[in-house]
Amino acid sequence: LPKGRISGSQIELLKERADEAFENAAVILKKCQHYGIRILTYNDPEYAENIKGYKDFPIVFYTKGNFRENWTHGCGIVGARRCSQEGKNYAIVVASQEVGRGHGLVSGMAKGIDSYAHTAALKQRGYTVAVLAYGIDQCYPIEHKALMRKIENEGLLISEYPPETVPHRHSFPR
Repeated sequence: LPKGRISGSQIELLKERADEAFENAAVILKKCQHYGIRILTYNDPEYAENIKGYKDFPIVFYTKGNFRENWTHGCGIVGARRCSQEGKNYAIVVASQEVGRGHGLVSGMAKGIDSYAHTAALKQRGYTVAVLAYGIDQCYPIEHKALMRKIENEGLLISEYPPETVPHRHSFPR
């Protein structure tokens, strides 16, 4: 085929996949409405400009909770799930200091360092964002249900994964 031209069968395949993509999108939209999840698109003014500079940036994010207006300074804290007492204390001190300065805190809501940092931020009435590697309607680990609800009420839950996406070990590094 000459460059830039596609065959009739390729056009038909694209049409079939477009129909399937629209059907999948409709299902996701319905699930988001059911769970009270907001879809944040690439063109939304709240979509962070600095994320658009990454090669594999997500086209959409799924969110639940509260966006902080004009949030420009934040601190990311992530660490071991099985951490030492010293690591736990350090995460708590740093998170408390950062939110005390008016900075937001970003972490992954995992066991260990992440949960200690989120909890410390919330205790200081600070803003915290949990970046999840699964659908926002899921909770992992399950014992963080109360923490997740508190973050939803006082901070923000955000994920690039649609509702009902279960935690999978390959999702966490991404």
